Amino acid sequence: MADYIKSLKQCIKWFQQLEGNYITEQEKFKCLLESAEKKCNDIESMMNAKEDELNTIIMELRKNLEALIERFTKEEVDKLGALDTLSREKENRLAADRMLVSLSEELKRSRQDNASTNQKIQSLNDMYKRLQEYNTSLQQYNSRLQSELLKTNETLKRVEQEKKAGVENLSALRGHYTSLQNQLNSSRVSFYVLL
Repeated sequence: MADYIKSLKQCIKWFQQLEGNYITEQEKFKCLLESAEKKCNDIESMMNAKEDELNTIIMELRKNLEALIERFTKEEVDKLGALDTLSREKENRLAADRMLVSLSEELKRSRQDNASTNQKIQSLNDMYKRLQEYNTSLQQYNSRLQSELLKTNETLKRVEQEKKAGVENLSALRGHYTSLQNQLNSSRVSFYVLL
């Protein structure tokens, strides 16, 4: 009988130790779970703030892109108008050159008309030169706009990639949180089974 009581006491002591170990393990898992949950919430808040920031940046970049496209379109229209003017001025110059030949044949009869025609030709030459310089300036500006457009598109792609990576990290953390929750539930089930 004494041996039975002694064995029973040892059993009770062993169960008490086992219960203490399970309680300690449960507290440990609870702390880990709370820490993971806090970290997950902090990261989710941070990701939400980052997502808002990225959305703001994307909206600003899209506005800038629209403005650049509008400026680019306007410059293209202006360039076409300038080229059309240049073409007309070239035609005018050719007409003036033909007129010059005709006036040269009449030089002896009308020096005054000849001087006026020469002045007109000089004016057309100056305008033609200015239009050529303006066309060159427009081409350089067009190249700068295209370069800015490419940079803006690259920035948009990079921002979208960062957003995608953030969402993937958040999904991984949620998966880790679910795994810890499952471990805690499993340990609780094992503890109650042993009891």
